[in-house]
Amino acid sequence: VPLYASKRPDGARNYIEKNGTNLRLLRADGATNGAGTASFKALKRMLLRGGPGNVGRVVRESLCPASLEEVGTGATIVSPHGYLGARNLTAVGGTSSGGDIPAVLGTLDGASPRGDDDDRVVFPLDTVSPPPAEGKKKKKLSLLPDEAAGIVLAAAKRAVFEQRVEVAALQKGKKVDEEEEENALADIPYPLAVSIPGYHLSDFYVEALQEAVAYSGSNVDLDLFFHRHAAAFVGAFLMRLKKDPKKNKSGDWDGLIRVVMGEVKRLADNRDQKGKKCRSANEQPVILTVGLTASGYDIHFLQVGNMGNGIFPFETINTIASSCALSSSAVTDFDDALSSLIKNFSRALPGRRPCAVVTYGSEADQAEVHKKMKANTALRQLHATHSSPDGQAPNLFFTAPNVVSIGTAALAASTEGRLPGGAIAERPVASWAVGIRLNFFGAGKPGKVRTVFDYDRRLPASYDIDISAAECAAARARGGSCMIPDADDKDVKKYSQSKHIPDRETAAKALEFQIVQKVRRGGKYADENDDCGWVPVGGPLKPLVYLEVKQDKDGEETEGEEIGRENATLNISVNTTGLIVTKLGGDRESVVQYTRTARSDKVKYYLGILFAILFFGGFAAKSYWDEYTLNRDAERLMAYYKHITPDKLGADNIRNARYTVYRYRANLDRLWRRLEVRYGYKVPESNWHDLESYVKVEDGEHVHDLDLDDEDDEIESSEDDGEKKDEL
Repeated sequence: VPLYASKRPDGARNYIEKNGTNLRLLRADGATNGAGTASFKALKRMLLRGGPGNVGRVVRESLCPASLEEVGTGATIVSPHGYLGARNLTAVGGTSSGGDIPAVLGTLDGASPRGDDDDRVVFPLDTVSPPPAEGKKKKKLSLLPDEAAGIVLAAAKRAVFEQRVEVAALQKGKKVDEEEEENALADIPYPLAVSIPGYHLSDFYVEALQEAVAYSGSNVDLDLFFHRHAAAFVGAFLMRLKKDPKKNKSGDWDGLIRVVMGEVKRLADNRDQKGKKCRSANEQPVILTVGLTASGYDIHFLQVGNMGNGIFPFETINTIASSCALSSSAVTDFDDALSSLIKNFSRALPGRRPCAVVTYGSEADQAEVHKKMKANTALRQLHATHSSPDGQAPNLFFTAPNVVSIGTAALAASTEGRLPGGAIAERPVASWAVGIRLNFFGAGKPGKVRTVFDYDRRLPASYDIDISAAECAAARARGGSCMIPDADDKDVKKYSQSKHIPDRETAAKALEFQIVQKVRRGGKYADENDDCGWVPVGGPLKPLVYLEVKQDKDGEETEGEEIGRENATLNISVNTTGLIVTKLGGDRESVVQYTRTARSDKVKYYLGILFAILFFGGFAAKSYWDEYTLNRDAERLMAYYKHITPDKLGADNIRNARYTVYRYRANLDRLWRRLEVRYGYKVPESNWHDLESYVKVEDGEHVHDLDLDDEDDEIESSEDDGEKKDEL
């Protein structure tokens, strides 16, 4: 809903209309009726105590109202959102954007800059603070960019709700009750939806933006953080753009809708598709969006698909390739970036071309962009045909200044379920790169950067890094190169031995991982060197170190000494807005404990192998011996039959002999005694093929055992069965 002019000159609507995203504060020595002193007190209270209530008080008392625009009554901070998360001025172009309160380098705790992650760009409040009392030293206060941006957001929310209260009062035919208005403004229920340009999609910027949203009194909802190029296209589609806003001829309205839906029909017809639902990538139209601001450019190739029944017909917006950079001369720098980006797009989607080009920004910048794109050779070649071999200009569309706001509101309403159809899902690619800087020697000798997520990586993404103390010790021995040796490397195996425990302990404590992010690919301030242009994200991590927890006399837990771990797994994940999350996993075993465990596991391993050999080898040996004795005794029995009963048909039947021996395997001596009783000849224990080995049983040696008569019958029957089998 557009804000209309407020009848109250000091209302938030007039302030927002006058200052936009700038923050204008009252000077303590320039305001009248003591308003400046009260203004600084409210600001100081917010800085010391925080809280949405104190921020609301700053909005009411510390902002310079539109009625006090005389020189010296206010001091302006220009675009504080452009400095969100910045660790130095180089990150925002190298200089301050001017204003009465320029940005300077400071720290989170107010100390001098130390060149670490605690450094921040801040806005000193000396200009708006009152002079110190006589004999007292003036205490310096500064405002962080996220605090300043949070005040601006809170003022914008107040402006919207001032209008809402007035409209509600007009509908009831009553005057606005200031007390009721303050009660309504004390708790603004709606969350904030924010669209972020590609050149600001970094971990430190998004983290600071969350702080700014929290300062404004709203709950932080990352689902309502959108990409500006997607919001611009949705807004352009919903605003029913025409090709030329200066021409109102018939048939020119809804030009963007007709072009995009015509491309959907053409792609479906080319593939003989009955329904035009744009499910596959080959059926989805491609759109090029080019956004320009005073800070930089934002270029993206998009694919829209999965048609639904919402007011925006597509349910997915996929980014194919992107190029974004901070630049003070974005109008001139974007042309070279576009030509380079077209090469990446052609590799990702060969044979495809954008059906429309949507630009957003100021009218003057868009006019200049259209002029350059009509002459861009790479873009024209994408639209080359048989009739136009040199190419032709694509369909270009201007947009209104509020197109991003309209698109952001539509995306937020879709996400919150306040519009018909499903939510519009963004599937972006990385407009930045994320890497790790490995340091095997502590703070003295940092290594080179190893890229983890490169540009145009599909988001969200996750990556695991496994590292051990032995690998670190091997890397230190080689001079600390950026590559981690493999686990089967000979040096790693060498340092895995127990005699190298001190080396592994030292290497584990010295190892540092520094997460870095490169947010610029091209542009005036970019440096494409592999090891330059990387911005540290957070402080260095020590994945192979944990602090021993001890208990003091009172039973409270305290941190003890550092213990070196043998191995760890570091997980690095990045969400769609560039926010980096790290998670450490692995066993919490020290190097010494790991060595003992490894030695114990090794002993258990070899004992297990020995047990398996003995267990299964015993079965194999027993099986072999049983087979050997069975064949030996069967051969002994056949030899006995051949010499004693050569005329019998079953005398040479090996199967019958094996069967008989198997039946008497528990007591073979009884078998031999029965044979001696039956045939009167002893069964030789050796040399049974020699005829002289068969000795006749003497009369005095023979003892008749009546218990064996039945078994003798069994022997005879088995012999008869063998004879019958031979006859058959």
